[in-house]
Amino acid sequence: MIRTRQLEELSRTDPLTGLLNRRYLDETLTRVLRSAQRRHEKVTLVYLDIDDFKQINDSQGHQQGDEVLRRLGEVINRITRVEDGSFRYGGDEFCIVLPNCDRKQAEGVFLIRLSEELATALPGVTLSVGCSETGPDDFMPPEELLGKADQCMYEMKQRHRMDLAAGPSKLADKTDEKASEEQPVVGR
Repeated sequence: MIRTRQLEELSRTDPLTGLLNRRYLDETLTRVLRSAQRRHEKVTLVYLDIDDFKQINDSQGHQQGDEVLRRLGEVINRITRVEDGSFRYGGDEFCIVLPNCDRKQAEGVFLIRLSEELATALPGVTLSVGCSETGPDDFMPPEELLGKADQCMYEMKQRHRMDLAAGPSKLADKTDEKASEEQPVVGR
């Protein structure tokens, strides 16, 4: 019985980061959304992607890339609540399921904590982030919630690349602007 539980736990866990794996995300997200519907609560999904991860692997080696993934997994584990679900979605992408949390709370609390911890644990590493919220009245299916968060992350990553291509003066101008719908690049 104990051995079966250990094997089950291993099958759900990403060995490098210690986070749950992609296969378990679908099952967890379905369960969390059903529970939120019964409780009439919001759920937010945070989708993270490490900026320029290929460049880290290419210039510093795959061992350093693995170390970045491992340390980011530690940071995510450290700042999430017990009821949150933290997943390595694949490669350099991560998903965090935040039950009973709206998008504003995710951006105003979770992402700020993530940014602060990331600056200490992995200075210079940045993340592109997308957040998607559902509930409490109408709920998206899990794949739609995930797709929206992924799309938000991708759009933010594209804006970030355009800002960098515009040069330092344009980037400084953008930093001074307040865009209520824009999501932050986490870490520096």
